[in-house]
Amino acid sequence: MDLSGLQDNEGRTPLHWAVIKGRVNIIAEILSVSLESSEMTTKHVLIVTVTFAAGVNPPGGFNQANGKALLGKKTAFKVFLVCNIVALFLSLGIVNVLVSVIPFKRRTIMKLMVATHKVMWISTLFMASAYIDAIWSILPKGKGDHWVLIEVVIIGGGCTMAVFLSLGILLVRQWKRKSEWRKQREDHKKMKDGSPKSNT
Repeated sequence: MDLSGLQDNEGRTPLHWAVIKGRVNIIAEILSVSLESSEMTTKHVLIVTVTFAAGVNPPGGFNQANGKALLGKKTAFKVFLVCNIVALFLSLGIVNVLVSVIPFKRRTIMKLMVATHKVMWISTLFMASAYIDAIWSILPKGKGDHWVLIEVVIIGGGCTMAVFLSLGILLVRQWKRKSEWRKQREDHKKMKDGSPKSNT
């Protein structure tokens, strides 16, 4: 959703209008939102690419005679497939939203960016789960091999959960700071509105 490329009937973009009106702060905002949207689109396209490749080249390969996945009956493979599909279609949906040229107001765009960040978290979580399930389904299940499976789950799942827990903590702190800032702003506004005006 590149706002800098939208044009009116005379071919002028929002950047043209901002320059004409001397609104330098709007120019910076339009460019920053456009850049953030482009970066987010790139990230989601990467997730789509990885999950698509994993879907058409599943772990364990195909039976050459009938074209079916060799591990298709295993529970781990089915979990892989579900996680991969969820990650693929969540990210694909976000790519479609981000590349659509819909004129939104700044507040709407910022809410959309926040939502796409959350969906990207979910997509990457499912992509990580799909990877762990793929490894789980292709590793041999013999005596003495269980430690490898346990390592994959502990390291892969542990790293993923540590990242999401850290991001969650940062998000809660941000919400708390924002809430405190809003409260201070409201208190300041009440004090300003309630103070007597001087006649000097």
